[in-house]
Amino acid sequence: MPLIDVHAHTEFSLEKLIRIHSSFTDSRLTKEELLEDVENLGIEYMFSIGKKDGMLRSFSSGEITDGVDTLKKELKQYPFLKRIIAVSLQNEGNLNQIEKYSRNELVSGIKVYYGYSITDPNSEELKPYYDLASEFGLPLFFHVGWCFPNIKEIAHPSKIEPVLEQYPNTQFVLCHLGYPKVEDTADIVSKYGNAFADISGLVSNQSIKNGRYKQDLKKVKPVITELLESDVGNKLMFGSDYPIVPIEVYFNLLKEIIPQEHHDNVFYWNAKNFFKL
Repeated sequence: MPLIDVHAHTEFSLEKLIRIHSSFTDSRLTKEELLEDVENLGIEYMFSIGKKDGMLRSFSSGEITDGVDTLKKELKQYPFLKRIIAVSLQNEGNLNQIEKYSRNELVSGIKVYYGYSITDPNSEELKPYYDLASEFGLPLFFHVGWCFPNIKEIAHPSKIEPVLEQYPNTQFVLCHLGYPKVEDTADIVSKYGNAFADISGLVSNQSIKNGRYKQDLKKVKPVITELLESDVGNKLMFGSDYPIVPIEVYFNLLKEIIPQEHHDNVFYWNAKNFFKL
């Protein structure tokens, strides 16, 4: 079965991640290991989400780049790679950059780091970004749920509802199924035709180390199953949130909690149809 990963991060500091994951075996953090996993796991597409500063970085070098030709060359060199650029209200040129990339068909979506650099998804400052997404037919990815490292901070999915209503023809992806607010997120996905969700980041290397991942997956399993068995089962998409956990490890954990009859859709067809690939 081929695989589509709609939520990954390939723009990272390898040195920082090695420190974070030092006690976890086989973290698969280097670019070479990632490319091996893409091939071995049959990943047809991977959607790489940019950092909060709103800049895109070269997959090859990790350096910031704003060159259209450079990005075109990389997308041709790595045909599995799709880019999602982040909103940054602190970066004055961010909106113009996103428009330039969108016009040249270099990005596949726009990420709103709600709960982090974006505190209010209904802010007037965000309206030009929402309008841009609508103009180019790009989905908006919203971080929802826990805001690491301070898990007491929660980006609640209900605050996105006014935007969903204001932009009914724009598709929204609520990331991480809004964990721990999975029931609320599921209700929104069921209620709004333009609301979708990815199931990335439900466990991490840390939760695997301390065993908490079993409790986390136990909490989400009935919610995921109920959604999949409803008439909105086509709205759930696989995402790994790489590199917080090795892709294969996370893929295998999710296969255990998702009913077998839904594997093809969750891990491939739902995303294939959503992005019209």
